[in-house]
Amino acid sequence: MASHTGRLRRILRRMGASSRSLSSLSGRRVAVGMSGGVDSAMAAYLLKKDGADVVGVHMSNWDSSDEVGFCDGEEELQMARRVCSFLEIDLVETSFINEYWTLVFQDLLDGLQKGVTPNPDVLCNRHIKFNQMLHFARDRLGAELLATGHYARIESQCSDDGCCSYPSLKMPKDKNKDQTYFLSRVRQEVLGDIIFPLADYLKPKVREMARELEFPNKDKRSSAGICMVGRRRFDTFINEYLENKSG
Repeated sequence: MASHTGRLRRILRRMGASSRSLSSLSGRRVAVGMSGGVDSAMAAYLLKKDGADVVGVHMSNWDSSDEVGFCDGEEELQMARRVCSFLEIDLVETSFINEYWTLVFQDLLDGLQKGVTPNPDVLCNRHIKFNQMLHFARDRLGAELLATGHYARIESQCSDDGCCSYPSLKMPKDKNKDQTYFLSRVRQEVLGDIIFPLADYLKPKVREMARELEFPNKDKRSSAGICMVGRRRFDTFINEYLENKSG
């Protein structure tokens, strides 16, 4: 990692970027949600570079055993393993299949039946990533904080007398990749246990850094599709779970 660290510092200087927000994490245990994508990989890299004790967590929360022709989940897992091996960090695998179905997917189906369009990514972030995974990271892995590759920031305002406000969700530097909407229903009481290392980075620069550092997923396209389900042709996929209605 020493040679990689030197290369990253040169990249950061050239970009005018700063990782000062991570400077207080030295020695602290931080779990990083590893999706297999370049953003979570870079988040883990930046945390490790700044001295955090990083452990990766990969969730496989969708049971595709009854589907034919889809292997997104297995491909993502294999890439997460490759990235963690490259970064020389442990990867812990877990799943919350029942919780995802009950708290996210069933809500999506119920909404569609009523003629509304719930956003499963919003529900997934609230109930799964920043609830179930956060508790798993704390209780099973001994992590103080949970990090992901989301483009957002968490801030607290402190006065001169040392009094600080509750953490709140703010927009990131990259307004084109702003993901605060998808995080808008994460409970405020857990924001103090979350960190977004990419808050001050632009996505094109993250991609550039990944290529210069030769990440194994440097050219992997950004994720899309339903949270934890992956890329599907939505109408065909959803009809497997809903009864057709006339009108």
